[in-house]
Amino acid sequence: MTEFEAALRAGIAVYTAGGHHAAHDPWEAAWLDLPEGPEKDLLQGLIQTAGAVHHAASGNREGAVGLAGSAREYLSGLPPGFKGVNVGTLRLCLSHLERVPEGTPRITYRGERLELESLGADPEAAFRAAVPLADALGYDTDPIEGAVEYARDAYEAGEHSDKFLRFVLDFVADDAHRAVVYTRLSETVSKRRMREEDVKNLF
Repeated sequence: MTEFEAALRAGIAVYTAGGHHAAHDPWEAAWLDLPEGPEKDLLQGLIQTAGAVHHAASGNREGAVGLAGSAREYLSGLPPGFKGVNVGTLRLCLSHLERVPEGTPRITYRGERLELESLGADPEAAFRAAVPLADALGYDTDPIEGAVEYARDAYEAGEHSDKFLRFVLDFVADDAHRAVVYTRLSETVSKRRMREEDVKNLF
C-alpha cells in the first residue's frame, strides 16, 4: 500500500467514525508532499469536505457553504470513482450542502463504508489514524504519538508481533475496548520512555 492510499484510508475511516475535523490531518499530511495533480485535488477536496461538515455542525452556515463549493470544485475534474472514492456521488452531496448547509455527505471507499475496525489489519493506515482519532475522542495524544513511533519502528524492522504495534492497531480498531487499551498503552509508553531516559543518563 502506498503512503497516499494509507493516508486516504485513514482519513476516510476517521471521518466515517464522526471525527470530521480530525480527518483532515492524515489527508493534509499526504497532500503536502504531493505534486500538483489529480491525487492532490482529491485530498484537497476531501479536506474541504471535512471542513464544510465541521462548520455546518457548529452552525457556521457561511463557512459550510463556502467550503462545500470549494470541495466540489476540487473534485469536479476527477472520474466518479477516482482512487476508489465515491467522487461522483460526493459532488452531488456537496452541491446539496451548498444549498442546505446541514448533514454529512457519506464518503465511501471501493463501494463500502470504511470503518475503523478495518484498519486493525492495516498498520500503515492505522499509524496515520491513531493520533487524529485520539484527539477527536478527547484522549491525550502524547502517549499515542509515542506508541505510533515505537510501533512504526518495529513494523519497519519486521517485528510484526511487537506490543506497541498491537496497542496502536487495537486502539484504532477496537471501539469496545479502546479505553482499556489506551490505559495499558500509556503505561507501557511511559515505562519505555523511562528506560530510554535511564540509558541516556548513563553517558
